[in-house]
Amino acid sequence: MNRLFVTLLILTFCNAILVAKPHECITQVSGDSLEFTDYYGMYLPQEIKQLTRFEISFQNDNLVAKAKGFPSIVLIRKKDDEFEEQRFGLQVFFVRENYKVTAVKVLFQNKEIIALKE
Repeated sequence: MNRLFVTLLILTFCNAILVAKPHECITQVSGDSLEFTDYYGMYLPQEIKQLTRFEISFQNDNLVAKAKGFPSIVLIRKKDDEFEEQRFGLQVFFVRENYKVTAVKVLFQNKEIIALKE
């Protein structure tokens, strides 16, 4: 389903609820439910043995990356499949093949890390 259709569907649903029970209308669409599901999963970094696999998931209204033994990092969307992490200055690009996310490319201190989605 494309995002515009889903947004229109939710707005229609909210308008119907507003008539009956205004306090039950959801005014903001959760990123968890629509925007980020393509990115969820485990990723395995290539060519860098020090990095373990990590998971992309949705926690506390944020898209996050988490590797075992490391703190979670929050990914902030810049546009489409491009994100950034402000604490460490990471640039994150999700790679698609035939509309499906297959990898993530992370730029950090002029180094590129590719991790394949499992």
